[in-house]
Amino acid sequence: MIRWAPFLRAGLCFIALLSAAKPALAQVIPPGTYTGQINGDTINAAVVYVDAGAFFASSTLSLTGSAGVYWRQVGSLNGMTITQGNGTYIYLSGASRGLTLNGATSLTGTVSVYSDGSAGTAITNQGTITHTGGNGEIYAANFTNAGTVTANGGTLYLNYPSAGYSATNTGTVTADGASTTVYLRGNFDNNGTLTAQNSGTLL
Repeated sequence: MIRWAPFLRAGLCFIALLSAAKPALAQVIPPGTYTGQINGDTINAAVVYVDAGAFFASSTLSLTGSAGVYWRQVGSLNGMTITQGNGTYIYLSGASRGLTLNGATSLTGTVSVYSDGSAGTAITNQGTITHTGGNGEIYAANFTNAGTVTANGGTLYLNYPSAGYSATNTGTVTADGASTTVYLRGNFDNNGTLTAQNSGTLL
């Protein structure tokens, strides 16, 4: 008599191993305008408009291939891990728009988060921003850093050197590493910690 149990167990183990070895596939967010839940974790070479009431369902978000997020509401990114590729951007569009990165949110890569210059736009960082290379910028009519901003490669511009823009730092800003420069531009009020280390430059 054939005993099937060992073969069944071996087959199930093999299937489990195949499932474990299979890498998770990126869930691409289609371009368009959103006013509710946004499903997916990757925006690739597309523009997504985030209007009032919209939110990302995933805790991770990857921007690649010159992807853009038009942020057209007052809202926050909470507990998210965000990566930006070269040429990608998060763009506040319209008067009195506001974006907050809460204390559990991290943003890493070629960081580019800025506004269109409309009155009342505000960017607040309570989390961790790490600029890793290339040219990046963070600015709005009101930019507040209450968390951590670090550049460990490339050039990062904080604030914009024109009337109508201001920045306040109550957290930490660090330029870390040779060939790394952080520019503090325009009306920049520092009440926190500014550090240049390992041959990094703060200007």
